[in-house]
Amino acid sequence: VFVTLTCAFRYGHDDLDVIGLTFRKDLYVQVQQVFPPESTSPQGPLTILQERLLQKLGDNAHPFTLQMAVNLPCSVTLQPGPEDAGKACGIDFEVKSFCAENLEEKISKRDSVRLVVRKIQFAPPEPGPGPCAETTHRFLLSAQPLQLQAWMDREVHYHGKPISVNVSINNSTNKLIKKIKISVDQITDVVLYSLDKYTKTVFIQEFTETIAANSSFSKSFTVTPLLAANCQKQGLALDGKLKHGDTNLASSTM
Repeated sequence: VFVTLTCAFRYGHDDLDVIGLTFRKDLYVQVQQVFPPESTSPQGPLTILQERLLQKLGDNAHPFTLQMAVNLPCSVTLQPGPEDAGKACGIDFEVKSFCAENLEEKISKRDSVRLVVRKIQFAPPEPGPGPCAETTHRFLLSAQPLQLQAWMDREVHYHGKPISVNVSINNSTNKLIKKIKISVDQITDVVLYSLDKYTKTVFIQEFTETIAANSSFSKSFTVTPLLAANCQKQGLALDGKLKHGDTNLASSTM
């Protein structure tokens, strides 16, 4: 009896598979022989759940432990379009148990059991200081520049919670500022044959603020990017989901 843990990137639908070519690339595969057990198999302490299952199932139950590699990506699903059908593209993890004489043997579905699992991103227990950025812009026919600084109070924000963005402007120009626009962009790196970078705006809002020439301005704004406002955006990265349950915008990789 063997058990495998597979991390795969699916970049095409099942109905696009032709002449044995599948649009799926295995990023990581771990194989362990559960029965008869090998001396090299990791034998860690049993969890409470494993102990209870052993008591209930008896001598024919054989516990095992799989250890994920540290640098594996989290479970991510690329949001399909309105007309797309089938399994969505993205990163998924699968645990499969099967009976075979050796690993080279062809595995039939009736001799195997599959279980889809998720790898999620945990935030550090002690987050660091919030990010800060500043820029300077010069206008034509204006001797002095406009200085803009933005920062956040926290490094880590959770899904569905408002994000406070502090804005400080030193308007040394002769221009009148009437609006401030704040947007939240999702940047997705897809590494297959080459590094592709996709940027999608998940939140954008304009705030009416009047900043006179040769004056300063400072204010805190609140923004809340949500999946509910981006349900129609194809290719948006979402946290991996099981079955068809609701999920949220993909967490940042840390």
